[in-house]
Amino acid sequence: MIITQPYFLFQTLFKFLILMCLFSYPKAHAEEKLITEGFEEVVLITADHSLWHRFFTYHAGWKKIDKGISDENWMTYWGLENYQASYELYQNPGSNKGRVRVLKFTKPGGYIAPTIRSHSQSWDTGGIFDFNLRIKDLEHTKKYLTLDGWKAPTDPIEFRFGKFHVKEWLPIGPDGVQLALIERIDPPLEGWPYLKKMSRSFNATMIVDDLSAAEKFWRDMLGFKSYLYHKGASPEPGKNVLGLPHNLATTIQREVQILHPTGKNDGSIELLKFHGATGYDFSNASKLPNRGISSLRFPVKNIRKLVARAHTFGIEPFMIGNKLPFMKNQSADFVAFKAPGGAIIEFFQILNN
Repeated sequence: MIITQPYFLFQTLFKFLILMCLFSYPKAHAEEKLITEGFEEVVLITADHSLWHRFFTYHAGWKKIDKGISDENWMTYWGLENYQASYELYQNPGSNKGRVRVLKFTKPGGYIAPTIRSHSQSWDTGGIFDFNLRIKDLEHTKKYLTLDGWKAPTDPIEFRFGKFHVKEWLPIGPDGVQLALIERIDPPLEGWPYLKKMSRSFNATMIVDDLSAAEKFWRDMLGFKSYLYHKGASPEPGKNVLGLPHNLATTIQREVQILHPTGKNDGSIELLKFHGATGYDFSNASKLPNRGISSLRFPVKNIRKLVARAHTFGIEPFMIGNKLPFMKNQSADFVAFKAPGGAIIEFFQILNN
């Protein structure tokens, strides 16, 4: 026994170490940071490119940096082989993210798809509710957007949110697309040197019914971190940016969770749940080629590992595409998932051509 016991102990310890490695590997693999940046693109689907060209060049002060016809590989990725698609890509000068890509799908017979969030109210769930732009002069912009037919639930509302004093407006324009235009009043806005009329897109909101399911997708599966959490109602009855009835604004609580891969408010997503206000659910309307805010696109370090991780959460890809032409002289692999609430969330990995 004096001879065999040390050998037995060594053998037991060796087996224990192997088991520890086996059981710890999935945990370490699950914690690997695959997404480190916020979304780089918002994808809109339109019936008329000219309307968005006017908005981005005239109202927003952006530039069109690319345009073209999507090839057959893109059509296969979208599952729309019997369509044709053209795109125009807009960017805030000086920024290399927060772009907006506008797609137009056509097919024989002149079919025009419905909008995703058709004539929606703020508390209607499903899809992508809005995307956010910082703005230089909200009253000036409101005047000229209104002349172009944009309409909002309310006039711009000035309010305080924590330490921030802002003015905000939620106009709805072509293809049912809703924006959140935000003018900072105090403290002074820093770190946005390219804000001339409107900034790059920096946040997008989803109205969700099941906040815990949405947090599981974004925080647990994708590894996003919290930038802001807030739950509460308006401090007093009256006007509010979401267009709630004035007398109910103090009783309908809004729960907000803003998440980003590293906890920033730059390419972040905002989950918003209304407690005490229910409406229509547009979750099943988020499908191509329906018009409106179609998807958000995030860069990913390793797309295959992302798909494998999603599988462990019981989430399968909605679309997969390989070697798709993307930015000028670049191609990328793509995968898309449906987030809780139906929004299409895309991830791309640039390839070394």
